[in-house]
Formats: sequence, structure tokens, C-alpha cells
Amino acid sequence: RSNFEGIYGTGIIENEKVILLKPQTYMNLSGQSIKKYIDFYKIPLENILVVFDDMDTEKGKIKIRKMGGPGTHNGAKSVVHELQSEQFARIRVGIGRPIDNDEIIDYVITPIQDEQEYKQLEIGMSQALAAFGGIICMGFTPVIGIAAGIGGSVVGTPLVGICAGITAASTMVAAGSAMLDYACK
Repeated sequence: RSNFEGIYGTGIIENEKVILLKPQTYMNLSGQSIKKYIDFYKIPLENILVVFDDMDTEKGKIKIRKMGGPGTHNGAKSVVHELQSEQFARIRVGIGRPIDNDEIIDYVITPIQDEQEYKQLEIGMSQALAAFGGIICMGFTPVIGIAAGIGGSVVGTPLVGICAGITAASTMVAAGSAMLDYACK
């Protein structure tokens, strides 16, 4: 479906209603779409999970945070600005930085040609998808605990198979083209 300057769909994961929203605005305005959506459905910020690519995170790694600043990502800055809060969860999917910072725009919009690089990015997307499912199944805190227990760090820890039928979350919104493109294939 299309509305609120985005494409969205609903479903049930582990007996919880989940709404996925992929903003169709420019990336640096994605917060506008999210704000319209959560205002219309009256979704509390503690039920929001934003997923986005992140050049400040190594390829194939993820960072999971329950709250905090947007970092250097303009889409995350838009979300913080529109929601007037940093009190929402996020999963950052690492894409690494280009060697030459003058090539940033081309780096993020050019299709990936190198098979090895694509495989690295797939690892990060798979970890983000597993973390997303784990947060829905168990809530945020257990996923952080599992990630820290497995790898000593939340960053880049494999989370596959942590969903054990424990329900804890309600409606969540996810934004970020890389994650949702992968999840919806």
C-alpha cells in the first residue's frame, strides 16, 4: 500500500502486528513520512524501530541502539528532527565509507558490482533482519543481551535463530531502503 509519502505493509510476526514503512521521500526527508505515519496511527516512540544504512559502520556489521543521536546519517537526522526525540530504537547496517570522501553520493546510490562486496553487505542485512525479528519476538533488552553474550559486542554479532516464540513487542515501524528491499524479496 502507499500513503504517508511511503510504501507500507502490515503483517503478524510471532503473534504481534508489525507495520513496515519504506519512505518514498528523499532520504534526507524520510522523517516526514515516518512522522505522518506514527501520528496517524498514534504509535508511541518506544514501539518505533528505524533501520538504515550507515557509512560509519563497517561493511557486514550492524549497530543496535535503543536510543541516541543520529550520527552523520541525514535520514536519521530527519527522523530525530521530525519526531523531536532521540528516544527510538535503531539498527544501523554498515556499508563502510568510500576511499575518497568526494565520492560519497555515488557510493551510496551506485548499484554494487563487486560480488565480494555484495556478500559482505548481505551479511549485515541478514544480521539486521535477525535483530529486527529478535526485537519483535523478545523485545529490545534481550536482543542486546544475547548479542553482547555471543560476541562481546552488539556490533556485528550474528543473531540468527534467537527468536524463540516469546512475544514482547507491538506495532513497529521500520525505515531504510536497504533493509526493507532485502526483507521484502
